Amino acid sequence: MAVWLNYGYLTYWDKQVLKNYVYLLGMKNLATKKKMEKMHQHIQTGHLMNLLDDEAMWYHFEDYRFQDLLHLAYPYEIQVKFLNQGISNDPERNDKILAIFDDFFEIDYRKVLEEYKKSPQSQETKDTFVHSHEYHFDDIKDATKLFLDFVYDLFVDQWHEVEAIALREYMEEKLRVEYTAGISWSTVPDGDEIYIQLWNSTLTTLIHELVHAINRYFRYTYVGKNHSVCDDNLTKSNEGLANYVAHHFLKNIMSNDIDGVESANPDPLFFSMYIDIYADLQRYWSIDPKHNFDLVYQKMLEFEWDLLSDKKAKFYYERFYKFFHYEQHTHFYPKEMMYYLGYQWVRELFNASNNKKRLLVECLLWHVCL
Repeated sequence: MAVWLNYGYLTYWDKQVLKNYVYLLGMKNLATKKKMEKMHQHIQTGHLMNLLDDEAMWYHFEDYRFQDLLHLAYPYEIQVKFLNQGISNDPERNDKILAIFDDFFEIDYRKVLEEYKKSPQSQETKDTFVHSHEYHFDDIKDATKLFLDFVYDLFVDQWHEVEAIALREYMEEKLRVEYTAGISWSTVPDGDEIYIQLWNSTLTTLIHELVHAINRYFRYTYVGKNHSVCDDNLTKSNEGLANYVAHHFLKNIMSNDIDGVESANPDPLFFSMYIDIYADLQRYWSIDPKHNFDLVYQKMLEFEWDLLSDKKAKFYYERFYKFFHYEQHTHFYPKEMMYYLGYQWVRELFNASNNKKRLLVECLLWHVCL
């Protein structure tokens, strides 16, 4: 797999290193997750920096801009966070890193965040988000079947019986859904099987991850991987559709009401906690790292309640400062912006449609480039 913008770090002797650097070394068989002891060697000999300097390496990345990103972030991610060296924050470097994100995601990060800080999501939308997470399931297999049956029936209703049969056979044989502590992950490949790992029992989370699983099946597996019309990538994964389906069609899914899709609530129902946390970090940050961590922790409590752990809070704290120095608070890892922006765009797409059932099927089949 090409080097892409993943979320996590690997821990090595109580130190953390961004997975991107390990993946890059793995392209040359220099290091893997199982050979982390070689990381110091490749840093000291300059192997890692040489790979980041080598223009011939660009094709190993999902997007060529990521090579420049990892090069610019090297002092922060390797020297500060992995080697614990005293590297100071560099505003000019931060601007260059953010420019890569703006260019790749086609957004103006500062503009979006400043507009949000002036007019944040209404309390009504926040309450709707919280309310939707009150729907829990008791049996993970029954809940999975509930959603997949809804999709199968929807496909047949819209004259895609062949795809419905293929999807049913694939999911019954290959899909594994299980609980795991911490963070929810979707469609992790393991040989010819595919895993969804859930950290809670909310229907919205399960449906969200199952939408990803269906999308990826039709993008990468169905009929020899040549069925999709979209030349997209993993970094721009379709969070917008996953959130729209999980929130706007939740009650339709629970009652298997396919026709009700046409009259689904058009108002904003999804609220992204990420942009809200970004905004508060910019408003209330301090030079005290503990204060900033506590700020993230308390903000996440508004959405996670007793599901929040110290480990998960630290995961998100690190995630927001990914590619940047801990001392800066005006630039953050903006991939989570896609949750906010992508959902708004998909909602507008469905609101403008005169045949929402058909549109939903085309989106799940990955016939619509989102």
